[in-house]
Amino acid sequence: MNHYRELKRTIELALVAMSELDKTIERITEGDFSYNMTLSWRHINEILIYTTRVSRILWNKQQESRRTEIRDKLKVDDASPLHYSKRTVRDRFDHVDEQIDRIEKGELSFAGDFNIGNIKTFAGNLKVGDYFRHYDQTTKTIYFADYKFEIIPIKEELMRIHN
Repeated sequence: MNHYRELKRTIELALVAMSELDKTIERITEGDFSYNMTLSWRHINEILIYTTRVSRILWNKQQESRRTEIRDKLKVDDASPLHYSKRTVRDRFDHVDEQIDRIEKGELSFAGDFNIGNIKTFAGNLKVGDYFRHYDQTTKTIYFADYKFEIIPIKEELMRIHN
């Protein structure tokens, strides 16, 4: 399969997930709030999965010369928000069991999970690291503990590559 075709399809899936997240957030209080919260988190997970797939197509140590050629052709450099070093939030979501183990051992603590809201005003005196999983719809930022994934620069890069 052609890497460029797969890249295009995966970018389109990521962009759809981003659009659907925005739509779900806009109507989160309409109808079944619990369902809309769950749907929002499904879209967040999709965004993380699809953007990681894009990153893997662009950076793969096993096929580095081919990946370098693809990145060069698409003008994607190591400063890209899709760079493999910026997958921490996705990795934390994917390996949530390890984070739960750390909580149980007392190595990590948190006050909230699966929240959506402005992180600066969400719940009193809580700060970024106090949340396990949080989405701030005002900045379009996904948090996992102290780590964050900013959707806006990712979306801009995906659209630039896609075009």
